[in-house]
Amino acid sequence: MGQLRWYGADRIKFLESVLVGDIAALKEGESKLSLITSPEGGIIDDTVLANAGDSVYMVVNGACKHGDMAHFKEQIAAFNGDVSFEYLDNLSLVAVQGKGAMAAVQSLVPDGVDLAKVPFLKGFDTTLAGIPGCRLTRCGYTGEDGFELSVPDTGAVQLAEALLKDPTVKPAGLGARDSLRLEAGLCLYGNDIDLTTTPVEGGLTWTIGGPKTRRRTEQGALFFPFLLSSRTLIKTKSHRWRELELDLFKEPVAYELLSSGANSFECCNSVPTRFPGRGRLPGAQWEAQAARSQARGLQWHESAGARGRRNLRRGREGQTA
Repeated sequence: MGQLRWYGADRIKFLESVLVGDIAALKEGESKLSLITSPEGGIIDDTVLANAGDSVYMVVNGACKHGDMAHFKEQIAAFNGDVSFEYLDNLSLVAVQGKGAMAAVQSLVPDGVDLAKVPFLKGFDTTLAGIPGCRLTRCGYTGEDGFELSVPDTGAVQLAEALLKDPTVKPAGLGARDSLRLEAGLCLYGNDIDLTTTPVEGGLTWTIGGPKTRRRTEQGALFFPFLLSSRTLIKTKSHRWRELELDLFKEPVAYELLSSGANSFECCNSVPTRFPGRGRLPGAQWEAQAARSQARGLQWHESAGARGRRNLRRGREGQTA
C-alpha cells in the first residue's frame, strides 16, 4: 500500500478538488473511503483518508500509488494554494481482521487504550508492541471487524511476530482477503473498477454524498459536471443484465452489465442482503472468460430473465446452472 501525509493550510480544499466526498466534515481521528477521480469522472484509485489533526493521512493502493502521486503533482501545479504531500515510503501496513482482531491487537497497545471504545473508521497515532511511530485505524477490506496497523519498516517483522504469538492469529495472503472482500461486495481496483468507471457506474455514488449534501450542492471539483450530469445518470440506469454463476458458490455471485455498448462487471455477495460493488469488465476480457470456461468443460446457458433481462448462466456440461 502507499501511505501519504498531506500538509498546508489549503490541503482540504485541494483534496476536495481531486476526491469525492465531504473531507472537510471529518473530525480529528475520523476516516472515510473516497475516490480519486479524473477530470472526466473516471476512478483513478480508491483511498481511505483520515483527519490526523495537523495533517491528512491517506492510504492508496500499492499498484496505483506512483500514478496517484503523479496525478496529485499535476493538479497541485495548477492549484493556487498552500498544499503539499509526503510519501511515507518507510512505512508498512499490517491488517488484522476477524472477530478476534480486537483482543489480539489490544495486547499490543499502551496501557489506558481501550479498543472497545474505538469506533469503526477511527484512528490515531500510537505505539504498538513497543514500536513508536505507528498508527492504528479500525477498518479493513474484508467485511469483518479489524484494524489496519501502519508501522515503520524496521518494526514490521517485530509487529507481525508479536501478533503471531497469539494462537488465534493466523497469517493470510491476498487470496484469502480477496475471497472475503468478494463476499462482502467490496470493489477491487483494477478488477471491478478502473479509470473507465465512474463512481455512479461503479455503484459508489454514496461516496460522493446525497443530492442535498454540501459537495453535491457546491460541485467544487473538475469532475462534477460530467459525473452527475443527467446523461451519465440516465446511461447508468439503461441496463440489460447477464448473470454469471461461479463454481465456488451455490448461488449467483456475479453479473455482467451491458450499457450503451460498454461492458461492465458487478461483483456481489452470495448473501443477497449485502449491497454489491460494481465496475467495468472490457468486452475482450468477457469473451476471454467465456473461452476459458468452455476450455475447462463449462457450458454457457442463456435464458430469459425477469423483466425482460437476459441471463447468461454458466454450468457444468449437460447441466443447467
